[in-house]
Amino acid sequence: MKIDPPLVQYYPVTEERESSAGFWLLMFVFLLMWVGMYPWGFARFLCYSVLGAVGLVLAWKALKILCFALLRLTWPYLRPVLRIVLYPIVQPFVALEDAVNRQRAALKKTLRLDD
Repeated sequence: MKIDPPLVQYYPVTEERESSAGFWLLMFVFLLMWVGMYPWGFARFLCYSVLGAVGLVLAWKALKILCFALLRLTWPYLRPVLRIVLYPIVQPFVALEDAVNRQRAALKKTLRLDD
């Protein structure tokens, strides 16, 4: 009599999940019922949705224009402040780049890589 070896599970078995297709089908049926019962309500909903989307786009464009106009007006006053604030942050990186460039130039001079 042959004894089978124990089963080894080589990959995790995912749990059975219910599909959401039934839910979406039911939602589609309810949407069709709503359109059928209240066609003008659905048309109004579509119009309001389009108007809302257009309004959001126009509001975003207007806000962008206003922000750039405000930046143009305040830039001469902001530049010195930003220079004072950002100098301690940026200066070490500029100094490091200068030091690397000096070392590279000295190394080229030493090794005569210019030839």
